[in-house]
Amino acid sequence: MSRKTRAILLAVAGVLLLTALVWSLYSNSTSELSQLRRAMAQRGYSLTDESFYLADVAADTTVRELMGEQFDEALTEVSRESGFPSDPDRRGDIAQFLAAVDETQVITILLVDGEIEFAFIQTLGSDEALPLNPIQ
Repeated sequence: MSRKTRAILLAVAGVLLLTALVWSLYSNSTSELSQLRRAMAQRGYSLTDESFYLADVAADTTVRELMGEQFDEALTEVSRESGFPSDPDRRGDIAQFLAAVDETQVITILLVDGEIEFAFIQTLGSDEALPLNPIQ
């Protein structure tokens, strides 16, 4: 193999590696889980992408319809205290994520069309819902 051929192959390999690195960084920074992790980190919660569990998904529905009888208007107020829009009748594609804060508390996050609409903390074994920490 000539020096010229070797140099061309190395340059092409370098460009491919750089493209793969940029693509990986871009996809990691724009994924829903990364957005959730960053939003929770702003509030002081140290969660990894693996901390989140996708509990439910539904297309063209509302939070009120998705949760059915489990929906309580108090959740709207608690979520608003956390700084989220919290419109239970906003229609769209909904994803519900859960993330354990500790052994007794779970963060519930509801995305509507990829944006956080509701977020609050639930205490296991009770009907209690608490607001998230404020943005720090």
